[in-house]
Amino acid sequence: MNCKKAAGLLLRALDGRLGEKERRQMEAHLLGCASCRAREKEYREVLDLLRPGRVPEPLPHFETRLMAKLKESERARAVLVWPRWAARAAAACFLVGLFSAPAFFFFNLESL
Repeated sequence: MNCKKAAGLLLRALDGRLGEKERRQMEAHLLGCASCRAREKEYREVLDLLRPGRVPEPLPHFETRLMAKLKESERARAVLVWPRWAARAAAACFLVGLFSAPAFFFFNLESL
């Protein structure tokens, strides 16, 4: 077995999905090939990390830092709501004034 074929079968070997003949060939190749052994070791380490049931512990004070960031985000969002509301209110007042002004002047001229 050459390194290219071994690399293609390595994940199947680690999952136990190789036939008996391929498994023996893989074992023989790994005994004689340092680079494929290193690759197998790396794959085993990655698979061990990905196996279910292994949950990494959070860093110290993770929850405290997370809650502080969330509160900061909420405050920033509240600050951003005011300018949008104020701009809409100003635009609405302008439009009401624009459309009300002619009526106001029209009624004032008739009363004279």
